[in-house]
Amino acid sequence: MCRVLRDMVTSSEGKGVAYLRQQMDSLRTFSPNISKVVCSETLVEGTRCLVVTPKNGHDNTTAVIYLHGGGYVMGSPETYKALVADICLAANCEVLVPDYRLAPEVTFPIPQDDCLQVAESYFSTRGDKKRVLVGDSAGGALVISTALALAEVGQKLDGAVLISPWVDPTAEGGSIDGNAEHDYLAGPFLHASIGALMRNQNLKDPRINFKDADLSGLPRTLVQFGSGELFNDQISCFVDRAKLQGVDIESQVYSDQCHVFQFFTAVSKTSRQAVEQIGHFIRSTAQAAGSS
Repeated sequence: MCRVLRDMVTSSEGKGVAYLRQQMDSLRTFSPNISKVVCSETLVEGTRCLVVTPKNGHDNTTAVIYLHGGGYVMGSPETYKALVADICLAANCEVLVPDYRLAPEVTFPIPQDDCLQVAESYFSTRGDKKRVLVGDSAGGALVISTALALAEVGQKLDGAVLISPWVDPTAEGGSIDGNAEHDYLAGPFLHASIGALMRNQNLKDPRINFKDADLSGLPRTLVQFGSGELFNDQISCFVDRAKLQGVDIESQVYSDQCHVFQFFTAVSKTSRQAVEQIGHFIRSTAQAAGSS
């Protein structure tokens, strides 16, 4: 599956975002868990959101938002329905997936603003439920920026899950080059997508680049990534910096795995184990917050 995705990314070079989005939609991953959830739509602050709920009842004490990846230029709640269904069942909770706006139709910081507005509004209507943000790749970066922004106004979350987060869009060398043969991400795609979002704006802005950011406002956090992915080095550095700043952060590194390998639960035992760990973290975060 990793090879199929790599072929998709490399073959799309120079063909534009519309082609890449079409290719990603055609490769939507499948999970048998889709038949075990109910999907509906709602609007939150003008943003369309998918709501994924277990069919056979769920823990009603936790509110979870999933911010999807796609390099800020592609991806949608529908693209991520299988993975969200897996997480929804592993955590036994309802999950909201915002369809935030993408580049190049919009530029920075509109995706960040969309996610923050959805999180503020949605969590404010959840009463005393425990609040958790989950996201992958660019969505992982959006989780970080949203969590930090909420903490600044006294609304610190109860938990965050970062799956292969893109924490430093200026990173070069190291695993970006060393893992190029093992991952489906490609340097040209990363440069093109971040360029479409930023359009000559500051790539060191702390809302998108967390290399030197103040991370102390992050809640209890789980980070999962593969040792074979392009972002291995930058994620490892991010985890180390977060620990130095006093963040309660747990890092799970999966040997030889590629970027967001959790997509492949239908065919990979390792992917299923990782998703189970995400579910356990969300459940334990709610329990820890409830006993504090």
